[in-house]
Amino acid sequence: MVTGAAGFIGSHTAVALLARGDRVVGLDNMNDYYDPARKRSNVEEIRATPGAAERFTFVEGDIRNRELVAGLFAQHGFTAIAHLAAMAGVRVSVEDPWLYYDVNLTGTLNLLDAARLHGKPNFVLASTSSAYGNTTQVPFIETDSADRPLAPYPASKRSAELLGRDDVAERVRRLYQAGPDPLADNAGRKALRVISCHLGGSSSVTGIRDGVAIGTSMGLSPQSGLPQNNRVGDLDSAAIPFVVKTLGLSLSEVERQMTKESGLLGLSGVGNDLRDILAAAGQGNARARLAIDVLVHSTRHWIGAFLLELGGCDALVFTAGIGENNPDLRAAICAGLTDLGLGLDSAKNNALRGEEGEISAVGSRTRVLVIPANEELVVARETRRCVAAQN
Repeated sequence: MVTGAAGFIGSHTAVALLARGDRVVGLDNMNDYYDPARKRSNVEEIRATPGAAERFTFVEGDIRNRELVAGLFAQHGFTAIAHLAAMAGVRVSVEDPWLYYDVNLTGTLNLLDAARLHGKPNFVLASTSSAYGNTTQVPFIETDSADRPLAPYPASKRSAELLGRDDVAERVRRLYQAGPDPLADNAGRKALRVISCHLGGSSSVTGIRDGVAIGTSMGLSPQSGLPQNNRVGDLDSAAIPFVVKTLGLSLSEVERQMTKESGLLGLSGVGNDLRDILAAAGQGNARARLAIDVLVHSTRHWIGAFLLELGGCDALVFTAGIGENNPDLRAAICAGLTDLGLGLDSAKNNALRGEEGEISAVGSRTRVLVIPANEELVVARETRRCVAAQN
């Protein structure tokens, strides 16, 4: 299928495909951004190509029409998509950005979704050099950042490109299922940068580059890092001798309280189950609210630390009991990060509990994923490796 087939590039693409013997379905809504008479003339030139009578079908329709797009995929079984249709024009896009996002994002999403459901054919998306935007690099080069567009049109095209990045989601999924393999599938590709938020009875944030952890919020023991059910998390080391001297506690008693009566339990005074703490906070319990705020603050702190260490983040993952099942906490952790390229889709986030899925917003450079923890698999995998190494 060639979308935008009535345009200059689309019509010449269709002619070239027919000349090499392909069957082609051309789709175009024949809008008046360019002269419709010129477009119809282009379609007639396609039909005049040898073999077009048997191998060319033209459909006048809009890529925003989800039912139409799905029907074409089901009917024709496409093996490749040349997606050239777009609402173009840098300056005009400033006057009506809603139209540009509707056509270039909704339309592309319809095509990608239909492709996903019908055999995942090869998919080529035509973008625009204006996506390079605010850059001093002239002429543009492909390795330059395309994340500084200066108008709605290039911003919508860049966002459309990001819609198709299922490679990140798939590589993250493999990482969690198959374990780290830094040499696999990585030739010529950028390093996969993942920040994993394991939020449960014991919580941690880990920075991962190509399947290998570069650091974690935990230290010598699980005692440091995020506040956990009973464990205190990060603590000024001077607090321990201060408590010993001020309260007259023994070192063993301090250790017991730090590991048994601190963390979410100690902060909230309610319990160590976040569901109970959330309920109490909803009823106006200030200590319960404080416990939640500290957990969110600490998680964001460690995400920020690994964001800098990794030089960016391709995927932010929420896992374990709290991470998988608490949309409100995920939303609080991700709040206000759109300027860093991380946006959450509220509807997707609120609907997802305890299942694998993506909850990032359209156009978010960082994929936000929920992946249920499978600690038994990790233990079995590592046991197998250990046994295999001994043999």
